[in-house]
Amino acid sequence: MEAEPQSPLQEARQEETGEEAAAAKVKKPRKVAKPKAAVRMRVVWGAFSSSVQCVQTFPYPQKREAETLAAKLTAEKKSPYFVQPIKEPIPEESSAD
Repeated sequence: MEAEPQSPLQEARQEETGEEAAAAKVKKPRKVAKPKAAVRMRVVWGAFSSSVQCVQTFPYPQKREAETLAAKLTAEKKSPYFVQPIKEPIPEESSAD
């Protein structure tokens, strides 16, 4: 069985696809992402309404005060309030020398 002779147009198309395949194999160098500076976080207590809106925040050692506020608001407004921890970024202090 002999291969069917190809027209010059078909040969040109095969050469083009071969060149395209070779070009596709060449990988572009990847850019290395710069590592982001780690943001320091702190935990505070938040008193939340039933619609998950933060009413007030308290520093971490003041959990008892946050629970007291939630209980007071629950009794006054007849809607449940609860306390949960929140992570927030620590504000950076700019050194003004």
